[in-house]
Amino acid sequence: MSVLIRCEELCLTSEEVESLAAVVYKTRNLENQKITVKCVSEKEIRRLNKQYRMKDCATNILTFSYGNKEHDVALCRAIAKREAGERKAELRDYTAWLLVHAFLHVCGMDHERSDEEAGEMQAMENNILSEMGFVKSD
Repeated sequence: MSVLIRCEELCLTSEEVESLAAVVYKTRNLENQKITVKCVSEKEIRRLNKQYRMKDCATNILTFSYGNKEHDVALCRAIAKREAGERKAELRDYTAWLLVHAFLHVCGMDHERSDEEAGEMQAMENNILSEMGFVKSD
């Protein structure tokens, strides 16, 4: 498992990001995944969301999987910062949640498939964040 971070001013250390990914992989019994985390602007994440999900709006994070155990995660720090403020959450905790959420998508989970899977995903997020010392924001 490897995580490459191409994101300046990410409020988590590379060790923390790698640890979050490792716990997600362990929970889902996966290994040997390669993930690149990139920070992108609101304009770029909107373009990606429109191009790949047919949703013409900006979002906080997107996950792309390529079938060869390689994945990209696009994180919009501006949106994450705004949403953390709206939820009165620490940006560090909120970013950790976004990354765990994205890493669960890497593992094949999708909250949009069913309410049951959404509940399972949310429970895993809460457990992982708690285990790693982060606070889950609602």
